[in-house]
This record gives sequence, C-alpha cells and structure tokens, in this order.
Amino acid sequence: IGARLAGNFRRAFGGASDSLDRLARDQQRLEASTRSLARAQKLQAQGSAMVSDAMGKLARNFAGAAAVVTPTAKAAIDFESAMADVRKVVDFDSPAELQQFSAELEKMSLEIPIAADGLAAIMAAAGQSGIAKADLIEFTEQAAKMGVAFDISADQAGEMMAKWKSGMGLTLEDTIALAD
Repeated sequence: IGARLAGNFRRAFGGASDSLDRLARDQQRLEASTRSLARAQKLQAQGSAMVSDAMGKLARNFAGAAAVVTPTAKAAIDFESAMADVRKVVDFDSPAELQQFSAELEKMSLEIPIAADGLAAIMAAAGQSGIAKADLIEFTEQAAKMGVAFDISADQAGEMMAKWKSGMGLTLEDTIALAD
C-alpha cells in the first residue's frame, strides 16, 4: 500500500509541479506583455502631448495669419466694390482700361494718405457729375490732396470740386487752381 500510495502521490505531485511550471511561464509572458503595454501607453501619451502642442501652435499661427489676412482681404473687397461703382458711371472702352484706372488708384493710395476705395469713391462721384474720363485720374488726385489739406473727407472734397467745376463752368486746371 505504501508504495502504491507513494506512486500516486508522486504522479499527483508531479502533475501539480508541471502545472506550476506552466503557470510560472504564463505569468512571465503576462508580465512582459504588461511592460510592453505600459511602454506603448507612455509613447501614446507622449505622442498625444506632441500632437496637442502642435495643434495649439497651429491654431495660434492660423489665428495670427487670419488677423493679418482679414483686413487685407476686406480692403481688397472694399476696393473692388468701389471700382464697381466707378464702372457704373464711367464708360470704359475695355476691361483693360478699367484695370489701368484701378492700378492708378492703387498707386495713388500709396502716395496720398487715402485708401484706394476712398479714391475710387471720389472717381465714381466725379464720373457721375460729368467729369471727362480723360480727367478722372487728375481730378481724383487733386480732390484727394484737397481733402487731406483741408482735413475733410475725400468724398466731400471730390463733391466740392465737381460742383465748382460744373457750377462755374471751370476747366480742370481752373478747378485745381481754385482748390489750391
């Protein structure tokens, strides 16, 4: 009986020992997987922080660019709108001629402290009051200079000069001399 019992005990104990060995190997694999998962989570957190930082910088840069672009775009839109008013009252021979007048006003706006859309408004008012197309650039420039000199709006200066010219039957030169 003792030998049989000892054999049964060895078989049972040997099977338990094999199970314990398998369990130890499984535990080692689980620990290695857990370490790998922890490294991956750490890398993911670092990556998320980098992405978040980059997105924040991108948003700040975009906001800065928008702050620069928006006023410029608005000025361009305002100028195009004012030039549409000029086109309504002045009979241009071609789109190229309109573009030439537009370029002159843009250049003038760099020399006289009045925005290009303000100059276009003067030109539209002059065209509407019958100033000849050939005189529009000169008239616009002189009216703008008068507005700056007398500290009145460009529109007021243009309207005043147009009234002088038509009301008194003056030439452009005489109108400019009167304004001077």
